[in-house]
Amino acid sequence: MKETITSFENITLRLTGISVCIEYEITMKGEEARVAKYGIMFNGRQERKTTVLETFYSKERMIKLLNDCDLLSWDGFSGYPPKRKEDKVVVYELKAIINGRTISASGSEIRPEHYQEFNDGLNEIIFENREDME
Repeated sequence: MKETITSFENITLRLTGISVCIEYEITMKGEEARVAKYGIMFNGRQERKTTVLETFYSKERMIKLLNDCDLLSWDGFSGYPPKRKEDKVVVYELKAIINGRTISASGSEIRPEHYQEFNDGLNEIIFENREDME
């Protein structure tokens, strides 16, 4: 039987490409989840993180998204192909504390099941609440 997500502390999804790096961070704040999207610029080995958008979302709705995308099943996923076909790939890295345990996943061309739904869900959350931030 599939384990259900009942709680989380922090979830970070970083997408790194040739010229862009984006990071989503979801952090529990009381009964709400703070969802932030950052743009990251690199200067040598230094990184500068700039908040692009942030919002708050209900804990229940966030947990539903996490369960719908079966985030616990991502733990240990490594989606790197045996040989890189080209250098123009986006590398993703997920780190999270869910149900009291740390999970992680990473890769480039091969993604865990429901990856796109999770990414799309985060963008929907941020953009549907954008008016509340202005």
